[in-house]
Amino acid sequence: MVQHDLSFSQALQYYSLLTIGDGLVAQIPSLLLSTAAAVMVTRANSSETMGAQVFSQMFASPRALSVAAAILFIMGIVPGMPHVAFLMLALAAAGIALGLATAASAAEDPAELRIGYQKYGTLVILKERGALEKRLADRGIEVRWTEFPAGPQMLKP
Repeated sequence: MVQHDLSFSQALQYYSLLTIGDGLVAQIPSLLLSTAAAVMVTRANSSETMGAQVFSQMFASPRALSVAAAILFIMGIVPGMPHVAFLMLALAAAGIALGLATAASAAEDPAELRIGYQKYGTLVILKERGALEKRLADRGIEVRWTEFPAGPQMLKP
């Protein structure tokens, strides 16, 4: 307080801020070391290299990147943290997660539509006209019709 000409409340505020920051910075190397050890211990025996396995696990699911983006965003809006760095990393992680989610949903879109109908039902008219097949063929979707006998039905996949 005397050396820097601070009041007691200012000195207490600076001291608490610097001690908490120092404690957090001191924990980062141990966190990285324990994470690396966990990756090495849980690594499955395969012919892939370690880098390829880490890369495939990180980018296999967009959910993991979405959580990372949310955490980075929260850290970016905390006062006293480097806003630009954390917010840019959050934006990059969210963009990659969105790209992975879009690619996954495009791959999961069905290329075939299966419709079950009964011989005397209303769907027979739609099937006979062939209008549904024509409209969906433009989108690359094939329609497959399955006729059911009367009574409770079960469709096998």
